[in-house]
Amino acid sequence: MTTRQVTWALAALALLGAAALSRFVSDLGDYPIDAAAPLDHLAAGNLSAFLADQPLMGVLSLLLRAPAVALARALDGDTLAEYRAGSFVCLAAAGALGVVLGRRIWARDATFAGAALVALLVVAGPVTYTALRLGHPEEPLGAALCVAAVLAARDRRPLLAGVLLGLALATKQWAILALAPAVLAAPASRVRLAGVAVAVAALLTLPPMLANLGDYMEMQKMAAGAGGRVFTQNLWWPFAPTLDRAVFDGVTTVTDTDRHLPGMLIRVPHPLLVIVGFALSALYWRRAGERQGLDPLALLALVFLVRCLLDPVTNDYYHAPFLLALLAWEVERRRGLPVQTLLASAAVWSVWRQVAMLDVPALTNAVYLAWALPVAVLLAVHAFGLPAPRALRAVRSRRGEPARA
Repeated sequence: MTTRQVTWALAALALLGAAALSRFVSDLGDYPIDAAAPLDHLAAGNLSAFLADQPLMGVLSLLLRAPAVALARALDGDTLAEYRAGSFVCLAAAGALGVVLGRRIWARDATFAGAALVALLVVAGPVTYTALRLGHPEEPLGAALCVAAVLAARDRRPLLAGVLLGLALATKQWAILALAPAVLAAPASRVRLAGVAVAVAALLTLPPMLANLGDYMEMQKMAAGAGGRVFTQNLWWPFAPTLDRAVFDGVTTVTDTDRHLPGMLIRVPHPLLVIVGFALSALYWRRAGERQGLDPLALLALVFLVRCLLDPVTNDYYHAPFLLALLAWEVERRRGLPVQTLLASAAVWSVWRQVAMLDVPALTNAVYLAWALPVAVLLAVHAFGLPAPRALRAVRSRRGEPARA
């Protein structure tokens, strides 16, 4: 196969994967209370109502989905059909990253099977399905834009990187974590990259913000606050105090025990994870002045994994940016199948779909941290050029690999 044929084949495969996954979804999740109303306004051409109806997410995915929603409505589709059509558009756009990564596999290994697997992982991984099932197709879109921005920056394409990063910032708030890794990935023109990103994000964000500043600020407060409750899969859970509540289950009153952050800490986690993310990027910048060849994709994956570890309400689909960054890092640094990404995807799936179903919170938390913390250490080794842990050095020695990252 020629490179052109491979490109078209990967694009077709990504589109098929996006169509199949979108068609398979039968749940609307948060869609009716989040994106549905703004999309209704856009699909009907009512721009003033759209600007006045503030969604929690950024506007980019809404602008991309609106034509598909309008088409589904014109074909007498119901709300689920409209949601599926919009989800397909988001996944199809994210699939461009799968084509890029697949082409790199093909150029290096000349194996179409590996390239096809990588393309499908971008659009049809297990956390992508969960994101769609819970009403958030914008999550894989934002994740793909962040990873693509770092790749473009590292490939000395600062203008493209800035545009992609700006689009990511206009998709989800957590994309701010990719700003420093993308800027640091560029060997030159860093100010230009950051300026373009801010300009693109502002162009898409300022109109709805200025149209209804009060509601916009209220939505940002909701995004910044954790709400108090602590889910099981994060670093907060072992230390959060328990809270017993009387809940009527439809038959009788039962005691429901949850863990909650103290009142003074409710608004701490989300700003904290941003601060930690930028602190990791600052450490990378300092280490880059001492060592050559540090890996910005490893930094990006680490920052997104730390975000999940520090978010008290982490869901499995929150790991989509981490997994896509891990996939890109693995594609760039080693031959063969992306084993580490497959194992990490399986770990996320098993924690939420298998271990959590046992209803033993301490076990769920222990299993989650048992894989997430070592992966964070591994990424830190590669991102900062640190000496590898003894166990990792032993594995590399048996494989004939160098002991340092």
